[in-house]
Amino acid sequence: MFNHVKENFSKNLKKYKSFKIWILLLIVSFIGLLLFHIVQFSPSLLEPSVNYPRPFSQDSVYIYFYFTFQSNFLAFIISLINVLGFLRRDCVHTNRIKTLTFVSLKITMLVFWLYLFPDKITKGNSYTILTFTTTLFLHTFVPLIYMIVYIYEIKKEKLKLNLNLKKDLILVSIYPFAWLIFATIIYFIYGGNHKDAIYPFLRFKTQPLWVSIIFPIVIGGLYIGISFLTIYFLTKKTKIIKK
Repeated sequence: MFNHVKENFSKNLKKYKSFKIWILLLIVSFIGLLLFHIVQFSPSLLEPSVNYPRPFSQDSVYIYFYFTFQSNFLAFIISLINVLGFLRRDCVHTNRIKTLTFVSLKITMLVFWLYLFPDKITKGNSYTILTFTTTLFLHTFVPLIYMIVYIYEIKKEKLKLNLNLKKDLILVSIYPFAWLIFATIIYFIYGGNHKDAIYPFLRFKTQPLWVSIIFPIVIGGLYIGISFLTIYFLTKKTKIIKK
């Protein structure tokens, strides 16, 4: 197995320029996830007045439902499998997951910088150097590097995604809506308190109901729109089925 990995690594490194970007993505996503765990489980490095989850507690499991964590974790897993040489470039199932991750990271970046970050700043909250560095990795560096390598493979290396526009638009959209339903259920199971919402727009009991309805609809529409544009425009010159 080691020889297989070594052989594929050397071959891909010579054959594909994008392979170096995948290696960079693996390193950056690993650092981002490492910083994420340091931030979550090391309150002494942060504001001492805040009650942060401890490892293996019930609250510590809760943080893994963050859309940010899940999208960055997907990027890490895909880049790891790719670097190890176990990712088939022409596999439609692989490319569906890669496309889903592409869209999810785009949403992660846009929603954070356009909504969550301003929301936190306007409420008087601040960032430490550690938390802001973590934010840059998870909400900027990883999404941008992933987008670059994804587009580079399609446009420069002529990667054929072999996607079906209608079918794969539906498949790619299942994940965020399943996440939204699950996050809402978790909110009410935990008691429906202000702190039990994974994100501010899910605080059904402590804000006007229209806010908790409109924001998911807007974000869901944004996700579907980005998914459609991604699958359509980035696959126009590759093999794509539209029926």
